[in-house]
Amino acid sequence: MMKTTIALLLAVSAGTSVAQQAEFVAGMLSTVPSGYALASLADLQSADFLNQYNSVGINYVHPFDAGALCCVVSVQEGFASIGPSDSSSSYLQPFLNGVGACTSNTQPNGTTFGIPSFAPGPYEGMWISNLTAKEQAGLRVTGVTPSGANFNECGVSGAATTAIYRMISPQYILQVVGPGFPVASGYAVATLADLQSVDFQTFYNNAGGVILTASDTDSYCCVLKVLEGWVGSNSSDGSSSPMGASPQSSNASVCGVNLTQQRVYFAIMDHVIETFSASFASTLGAYNAHYAFCFANTSQTLLKRVSTSKYIVQVVGTNYPAPPTSQYTIASIADVQSQDFLDFYNANGGLMLSALDATNSICCIVQVAEGWLNYNIAPDSGFSPLSVYTEPGNQVECFSDMAAQKVHLGAAFGGPGSGTIFQTISNITSMNFTTFT
Repeated sequence: MMKTTIALLLAVSAGTSVAQQAEFVAGMLSTVPSGYALASLADLQSADFLNQYNSVGINYVHPFDAGALCCVVSVQEGFASIGPSDSSSSYLQPFLNGVGACTSNTQPNGTTFGIPSFAPGPYEGMWISNLTAKEQAGLRVTGVTPSGANFNECGVSGAATTAIYRMISPQYILQVVGPGFPVASGYAVATLADLQSVDFQTFYNNAGGVILTASDTDSYCCVLKVLEGWVGSNSSDGSSSPMGASPQSSNASVCGVNLTQQRVYFAIMDHVIETFSASFASTLGAYNAHYAFCFANTSQTLLKRVSTSKYIVQVVGTNYPAPPTSQYTIASIADVQSQDFLDFYNANGGLMLSALDATNSICCIVQVAEGWLNYNIAPDSGFSPLSVYTEPGNQVECFSDMAAQKVHLGAAFGGPGSGTIFQTISNITSMNFTTFT
């Protein structure tokens, strides 16, 4: 049964991407591909998924497991299906060229969705070779484990399950920005200090450049721009050479109409910067009026992913989805007991609670991946569930209309130690945190 509760979320760390990574891939639920996070139903209903599905399909990044295998596609919320309602829908399986592709020890590419002819539901035998917007809107997650013909192994303990993953947003991207071409969601224009930082050098060198996103305009400046202006490399004679972008396959400038998404290096004139060193970074400067030919307000611009708070608490459940999996995942009890969490909680004076305007009831106990959190100070005297307390006032914050605010964890609801509010959390205290279901 689906539930709505206050969940503790951990920000996802971006992995190093390789050139030309697909935004969506498939694999086994037990093994998250590097640089990816489990996709959500909203991801499957996005324009990006529709475009990839209908152009190249979904590639598997590792083979189907041998042994017990549940072939129903899984996403963050559960098993995916298609239909007008939960009671009238069919579970989705990976198909390849019109037939089921779920075969142990195989690793298919270009898969799509389908429903076997012998599977229960209203759409048995349907192959979705081309996903329409109407079909995409009909994708759903019922929250019920598949059973019956063709699904017997989905309820078997230890059965492998196939899943869809979405690429975690890169830390830096290059994009044409200007009137009519806004900064990508989740990003901000990078500064010169960002460009010169060790953080960017490491990212650039590990990734082999930076992703340049697609563009359909030719009216823009081809010189790299940051927040302070256009970027150039300063010479000892006082002159400055503008910096642009070059595809990895050549030293030609990447600048023109109908750009496709690709990974690029930075370049000064015909010199391609394959390795971004500290000494090179120190030569860079930013200019607002230095390059007369860059009169356009639209330019190739370096963007940096907007930082998110590493841990937050937010109401999650039916009709209240978690943030995108590219940003957060539900924390585990190990996360809550980690030194990293303790340092974050104590340094920030608690956690931020996201705002909510709810119309249904909420479970006020904080949840992690394994279950609800409990302060196990007196195990023989009953549960001491953890909730969130407002600051100031020290009141349990659990209403249908909640403002974004700083909160502390605390024991509540009459158990041993009820009313204990943790302004700080020590290692000893965290070891008394357990879970229950």
